[in-house]
Amino acid sequence: MEEGRNRIGHLDGLRGVAILSVVLWHYTNWDYVRFFPYGAMFAAIPVLDHGWVGVNIFFLISGYVILLTLERCSSFGQFMARRWLRLFPAMLIASLGIFAASRVLGDFMPHGRPDAVNLLPGLTFLIPPIWQAVLRRPVDELDGVFWTLYVEMGFYLSFGFLYFRLGWRRGLLTLTALWLMVLVAPPLAKLGDHQFMLKAIEVVQWFGTAYFGWFVSGALFLKSHDSPVVFAAAIIVGLVSAFTSGLWQPNDLLSSLYLSGCVAFFAAIQRMRALQRVLSSRFLLFIGAISYPLYLLHNEIGIGLIAAAPRVLPRFAFPLLPIAMAMAMMAAAWIVTRWAEPWTRVLVRLLLPRQARHQPAPPE
Repeated sequence: MEEGRNRIGHLDGLRGVAILSVVLWHYTNWDYVRFFPYGAMFAAIPVLDHGWVGVNIFFLISGYVILLTLERCSSFGQFMARRWLRLFPAMLIASLGIFAASRVLGDFMPHGRPDAVNLLPGLTFLIPPIWQAVLRRPVDELDGVFWTLYVEMGFYLSFGFLYFRLGWRRGLLTLTALWLMVLVAPPLAKLGDHQFMLKAIEVVQWFGTAYFGWFVSGALFLKSHDSPVVFAAAIIVGLVSAFTSGLWQPNDLLSSLYLSGCVAFFAAIQRMRALQRVLSSRFLLFIGAISYPLYLLHNEIGIGLIAAAPRVLPRFAFPLLPIAMAMAMMAAAWIVTRWAEPWTRVLVRLLLPRQARHQPAPPE
């Protein structure tokens, strides 16, 4: 993690809100009911049943802070080196931890006991179909939550390249054009039965382009502090994203409204100091600081432990498992955070140019 003085407090707190919503959703939602000794007891609780929207909040935050980071980097290479060094250490520790846990808890984990080759997508931040094409064999992801990291990396590569070639305005316009193309082109290609176009669009989607609207919205919020027009554009792009994002069910108006609420909340944070102070509470800042390793660790290992719990716990303790497991994963994430920071410092000394080592770290 970056030094505290280089971080944006209320965004760290918002990360805390986002990760808590995702973790608790994973420990209660319908998709994993077969693993829960408490069944669907919590699955229909309002707000909690849409905790997955925390991922879209992460995308908004990422668009905001990545543009800020780009403005403090001198080249595309330096930017990507910083991104990789920020993400890889915790991913390596989490991936090895999940793989090791699967040898013991595989019967209770959503992905069972994966082959070693399934470590590759997470460790390289490349979507499994790319590895399938390269290796000409089945490759799956180690953990279902890793899909957001592939999207993030696609955004870093795309926007980082465009930023240093075109600047932030034309870079964001190009990203917006790619995003809209991916939204509009597939139904048009299906109407004309253009299979080649559908295949080309599928390859473009490997970079997460269908979610680029969220990042564009977040970046526009960064640039909107002195411009009501840009602020309105950020909200519009966010709302379009809310009504076009892939949802669990087609034409799910309620989910789109939840996503719209995320955009409205993010917009309110930009203008309301009171909300910023609430999000800067010590607890949320702590959760935000460990949010990345918590995100990586909580799903497969946490669900595996919950599913195995009936072997050692009495039935009356089952309803306490979601909160208890969330707390246990927070402790594990704190440990990983403490260990990942030295890794990052060592890798920076080894891999970054000398002048980059002495520049202030950009906020995350």
